[in-house]
Amino acid sequence: MTGIETADPSLVVNRILIIMVGAFLYIYAISFAIGQERREKWFHKRKHYTFFNKRGFLGEYLNYGYPCTVPGFLVAILMYGVIFGVGYWYLFKLPY
Repeated sequence: MTGIETADPSLVVNRILIIMVGAFLYIYAISFAIGQERREKWFHKRKHYTFFNKRGFLGEYLNYGYPCTVPGFLVAILMYGVIFGVGYWYLFKLPY
C-alpha cells in the first residue's frame, strides 16, 4: 500500500498546505482573468458588514460573493470542481 494510510503524517500535512496555497493562487488567477467588471456583474457581495464579517484587503479581493447569473454559476462550479478534484487526487490518489 502506498496510500495515505501508511504515509508519514508530516507528508500528509505538507500536501494539505500545498493544496491550500494552490487553491488561493488558483482563485487569485481566476479573479485576475475574469476582471473586476465581470465579477461585479456575475456575483453579488454582502451589502452590510459588521465587526464579525469584515475582511482585509486580500480577503475582500478574493471574496466573490454568491453567483447570481449563469456565467457566475459556471465559474463557481468550475473553481470548486478543479480545487476539490485536484486536491482529492493529490492527497489520496498520488502515491507518497
